[in-house]
Amino acid sequence: MEANKEAAFLLYQKALEHFKEKNYETTLRCLLKSVKLYPVAEAVELLSKTKLIVGNTEKETTLPTAGKEEAISTKDKEAILQIRRCKSHYEVLGVSKSATDIEIKKAYRKLALRFHPDKNRAPGADEAFKKIGILLSLHLYYASFSKSSAI
Repeated sequence: MEANKEAAFLLYQKALEHFKEKNYETTLRCLLKSVKLYPVAEAVELLSKTKLIVGNTEKETTLPTAGKEEAISTKDKEAILQIRRCKSHYEVLGVSKSATDIEIKKAYRKLALRFHPDKNRAPGADEAFKKIGILLSLHLYYASFSKSSAI
């Protein structure tokens, strides 16, 4: 840990430069790395000031994953809660009841890419991904009946 002290101090100095330029996002990133390497008191103090300025609006939670820090946005959390609350598969996919199969599949692909467990580490994203897949399969199942009865 003592070996990282110099690197942490260099990151702190870089963060100070960004802070003076009012580039608060970069300041925050540098300070987080600096404190992670070696908690210098000045860096911790500047980190708390920068967090107050930035307000942590978009990057609310950070999860350590394989040495990387990944941010979970509040938009993803709200979308996951909305998917859990929805009753109709049209509501979850965000399409009207008169939507064509092509529109429904397009909406499914968009949501599936957004909530795929490999891309989204938010809590509940895997359940939302499963629900989206089940809803598409249900739609295709019922659509096959309506097409066969129309013949």
